[in-house]
Amino acid sequence: MNKVGTALLAETNTHWPSLPEGHNWNDRMRQVGPKGYYSATAHNENRARPIASCSQYGGCVATVLNSVAHRAKSGGRDPSKLGRWAYVRLRGKKFDMPSSDNQVNEAANASCSRFSKDLVVVSAYRPNPPGKGESTVWAQHRSFFRSQGRQRDPREAFMVDLLRAITQWRDEGCEVIVGVDANEDVSSYQDSSFRQRLRSIGLEEAILQCHPSQTAATQHRNKRGRPIDGIFATSGVVVKAGGYYNFDEFFACDHRGLWMDIDLEQTLGSYRPEKTPYKPRKLTMLDTAAVRRYLRLVHQGYDVYSIPLRLEQLHRQLTLNSGIMTEKMGRQYNCLHKQMYDIRRNAETRCRRVTNGAVPWSPQIQNFWDRQSLWKLLLKGRKQC
Repeated sequence: MNKVGTALLAETNTHWPSLPEGHNWNDRMRQVGPKGYYSATAHNENRARPIASCSQYGGCVATVLNSVAHRAKSGGRDPSKLGRWAYVRLRGKKFDMPSSDNQVNEAANASCSRFSKDLVVVSAYRPNPPGKGESTVWAQHRSFFRSQGRQRDPREAFMVDLLRAITQWRDEGCEVIVGVDANEDVSSYQDSSFRQRLRSIGLEEAILQCHPSQTAATQHRNKRGRPIDGIFATSGVVVKAGGYYNFDEFFACDHRGLWMDIDLEQTLGSYRPEKTPYKPRKLTMLDTAAVRRYLRLVHQGYDVYSIPLRLEQLHRQLTLNSGIMTEKMGRQYNCLHKQMYDIRRNAETRCRRVTNGAVPWSPQIQNFWDRQSLWKLLLKGRKQC
């Protein structure tokens, strides 16, 4: 797993909130990603799950591991909460893009917006055509759309909504990778095919680009040698290699595992995360002097704003009103809460000085400090203190 940077899983068939403590996805990732991980999970949140069962058809997981996890910027899922896709956004190099608003500073310097060449990795699952039963993914999605008074085909709705999401990411300057179980031949060039519709917005099937003359079935019941799973990427993703694993090579599954190797540095614009300086808390329980100073400053602040008296008055009003807080009492409480919070934060910033060495330095200044320290020691010795 040390060589794996991103894992995209489709059709996880799990209702994650129903799993017992210690068995959810993040708990599992702690065991395989000790150097760091960031995950986004998706499942159908609009359908009541069967009692005493953690199983639910559909769902996706997107996870970045190890060094890639440190580039994670945000994560999310299908906004309809149907579990159709999950994604993680990786931070890339920032650049300036001229604004398209012609009404702002036309005669002056061209206005620029700050964009980031991020990479969005998406795990997606497209429903199978209609089958038997009401628990299939297609039936779940159809039931949701009908509950909203919309007659939408779940497979077509998936395509429309996913294309819209990808287009929005592209408008923000992002590169996009989509690992998808399309439940359709992703090698087809028909105008209405899955491959052509993603190609229309700038995504190509990366593995078939690496091996244009070869195709293989990615589902073990497929006897025609046609892949229904694929990894699609925009042109800015620098693909070095890609291919298929054998069935059951790494885990028991009726689908092949797909893999792709990319130049992440070049894809993200050679972004290097900036070092974030560690800011220690000034209030620590081990420093008794800091604790005493903190308490003294808090008590002084409370006295200045008459906090104890006002709290007592508010408590008395609540008691007379049978514990029901009126709108006026609520405003008084919020004002008290904010003042108390500000007093405590101000006291923490003043309870002790933290010397991190973050000051200008030079050999000449150091020489002066050394001489000053020597004179201080001599004076202490003279005073015998």
